[in-house]
Amino acid sequence: MTVKNLSSLEEFAEITINHDKLVIDFWAPWCAPCNTLSPLFDRIAKTLPSNVKALKANVDELPILAQKFGIKTIPTVIVLENSEIKAQSSGLISEQALKQLVA
Repeated sequence: MTVKNLSSLEEFAEITINHDKLVIDFWAPWCAPCNTLSPLFDRIAKTLPSNVKALKANVDELPILAQKFGIKTIPTVIVLENSEIKAQSSGLISEQALKQLVA
């Protein structure tokens, strides 16, 4: 599965309707830890089951979405199930820790 870069709140709402489980990486292009986590997130996203959608949300482009989920630090990865946060991690984490988070 490939990672979808969110471009709007409307797009997020549409994806939420069609998927019960989402994994979202909140990031920014100027954030060094985000740039380190990004390839790990992409690699793990390819291994996710088809019912899980992997998304990236640029906090500079989608500040309202970041605010909705209370994102104060980036990178932050959240796992949503039926629109509820089931798991969350802020800051740079290892590939193994990321795998455990999204499992």
